[in-house]
Amino acid sequence: MIQKIMIQNFKSLKNIKLKVSDLNILTGLNGMGKSSLIQVLLLLRQSHIQGLLSEGLSLNGSLVEIGTAQDAFCESGKRDDIQFAIEFDHDIIAHWRFDYNPIPPEGMPDDFLTLTKARGISDYPSDQALFAHKFKYLSSARITPNPYFKLSDYAAIRANYIGNDGQNAITYLYADKLAYEDAFPEERDDLPLIDQVERWLDEISPGTKLKPGINPEMRLANIMYSFTQDSGETRPFCSVNVGFGITHVLPVIVALVSAEPGELIIIENPETNLHPRGQSKLAELMAQAALKGVQLFVETHSDHIINGIRIAVRETELSPDHVAISYFQRSRDEHTTEIQNIRIDKKGKILDWPDGFLDEWNNSLFKLI
Repeated sequence: MIQKIMIQNFKSLKNIKLKVSDLNILTGLNGMGKSSLIQVLLLLRQSHIQGLLSEGLSLNGSLVEIGTAQDAFCESGKRDDIQFAIEFDHDIIAHWRFDYNPIPPEGMPDDFLTLTKARGISDYPSDQALFAHKFKYLSSARITPNPYFKLSDYAAIRANYIGNDGQNAITYLYADKLAYEDAFPEERDDLPLIDQVERWLDEISPGTKLKPGINPEMRLANIMYSFTQDSGETRPFCSVNVGFGITHVLPVIVALVSAEPGELIIIENPETNLHPRGQSKLAELMAQAALKGVQLFVETHSDHIINGIRIAVRETELSPDHVAISYFQRSRDEHTTEIQNIRIDKKGKILDWPDGFLDEWNNSLFKLI
């Protein structure tokens, strides 16, 4: 797992040293640098996948698009470089320093930062989850209801790639269903993935049942939903007739339920289009994933997600030491990010409550009294 992250001169992250844990919550007002921290991890993985990290940093690719070197550099940076350092388990530290030049050298693209070979730069551990197959990333722009979704057997199954927007979630479900049916009972002591996902979907939207299917000739998959009622189960409904929330959260549930110990999962705004009850239940699922050895980075604006994590600390075996809530703020002096660590005790109580943190409910209530 990742233990610490150091960032210098990347966007608003001028000088950041952040100790992280199993379940990491990134919160704060818009434009405070939460996404930028996630982008650091994505850029390192993206450059590794492209086979370029030993030479430099690729700013644009399949995981993230930053733009040019000038877009990446901190406006108030005092040095002409961008530095990242990550400490992993067992005191393994990887450190990268990239040259910054607003006008790239002749023949060099303006979206590539050259790695400087200098003292302190170490070979990075490519077998860590950040660079290996045990990695999932879900952006806030996840799949929405559609009659059909493209199949991608290789990406979803062999490469463990659920897709930035969760487009391979249905392939995951269907392939696991077939694998479970083909296995001898004694070889599987767990429930099929679709049953586990359906259980959590029922927690978020009571009575919801999943009906995945494929058209192998056309390389298409679909997902339909039915609902239980006192008289039985309704007929299946196409996802376009069910609403955004259920389909939007489906990849998040698939990613968390299918995760194995040692995986790294990054999720942006898991609460989008979800009722507060569903958000709280999703936080419970995140806590369970962390308990089984998954490391999560979750960017959220939801007090229900954060309070759900606090309840999990109070009511489950999740230790406060396994949760890191980072509150992102902007410096008063310049356009740079400051991060405050918010500690909680074993009862889920917040020990140091900063100004502006989860206070909008009280602010609104005072106006209504």
